Amino acid sequence: MIDDNGIPRTINKRVKVKMIGQKHFMGGLSADEIANHYAITLGDVFADLAYYADNRAAFAADYKANIDLLKQHGVDGQARLRGDND
Repeated sequence: MIDDNGIPRTINKRVKVKMIGQKHFMGGLSADEIANHYAITLGDVFADLAYYADNRAAFAADYKANIDLLKQHGVDGQARLRGDND
């Protein structure tokens, strides 16, 4: 589901797809762990992971831009974007 701001989110519009993709592909969390963390269904997680995988280049460009911006402000961007403090 794409929200009113053009951001891909879970079906219930609560969680950004990029957060789910980052937790799985970069953080190594399983689909079950992600579903439990966000209190969403496995179906939501798998749908979001499929969308993330199909659009990985766009998500990678967004990730790099966010990392660069956070570095300018002295923030550990990789830890922040992986959701280490969620």
